[in-house]
Amino acid sequence: MSTSRNELGTNIVERIKKECMSVTKCMIAGLPGSGKSTYIGALWYCLMHPEKVGNIKLVADKMNLADDLTVLNRLSEAYKNMKLIDRNYSNQNETVLINLKEAGSDKKIQVEIPDFLGENFRDFIVFKESELVSKWLKNTDTLVYFMNEVIPPEFEDDHGPEDDEEPLPAKDIAPFTITDISAVAMNIMVLKSLLSKKKFRKVVIVLSWWDENTANGTIPKNPKDYLRDESPALYNFIEYYIPNADIIGLSSQGLEYPKENEESYEATKREIKAKTREGKRSFVEVGDDIIHDLSLPLYLLIKE
Repeated sequence: MSTSRNELGTNIVERIKKECMSVTKCMIAGLPGSGKSTYIGALWYCLMHPEKVGNIKLVADKMNLADDLTVLNRLSEAYKNMKLIDRNYSNQNETVLINLKEAGSDKKIQVEIPDFLGENFRDFIVFKESELVSKWLKNTDTLVYFMNEVIPPEFEDDHGPEDDEEPLPAKDIAPFTITDISAVAMNIMVLKSLLSKKKFRKVVIVLSWWDENTANGTIPKNPKDYLRDESPALYNFIEYYIPNADIIGLSSQGLEYPKENEESYEATKREIKAKTREGKRSFVEVGDDIIHDLSLPLYLLIKE
């Protein structure tokens, strides 16, 4: 009897080890305002209402739901009610976990979304070490990185003065602050810091607010080509340091939310509600294909 118990115990331990090894662990990162929280709210809504989505690559692992779903449900309600997500929806350094699995398969992925506000990632820009980020990186092997501002700014001297233009008067040089750094440079610095601290098995780069570049998902625009043409420095950095990264476009909202005092508010609200019911609101663009499946950025991490 004792031998059988030992064998049973060994089998259980081996099965647990195998399951743990088969779980891909993903961290979602990005600067403040890059769209992480909006994405998680939209994703959670779709996971909890699969009948409104259709063919979804990943589903919620309902046997391993987090004990506290308060933040996820709050973000999901914001998505449902077309509310912009701000700092009131999450506390700084709050971490959310979502356990997913591939539909019809035993492949699993655990998604960790640390630091909803993105403040710890911005510390990299001022060369501050973040113990929290280092701790998060120990528990992950893949990365989904969000960015929304990818077009470099123009500077006053980019084009030079016209022939009949008076030279600009000399200016006092203001003290340098973090706000003087372009979003493109910030993203390069954060990505470089993350890559120096962790060798990720797979990386997905997400260009958020993609509805603005595709007429709300009606006119495809290849995200990789767009980044190459509009932001060569950022594109070349990714190609050099993360050559196997997928570059995709994503719109969590589906379109820009109107303000309540705008004349188009009620009509846009009806349009968004109809698209939500039909599973045609949020979308991802991979290559030239627009797909209404918000689990796709995460599925790309486990796709063979």
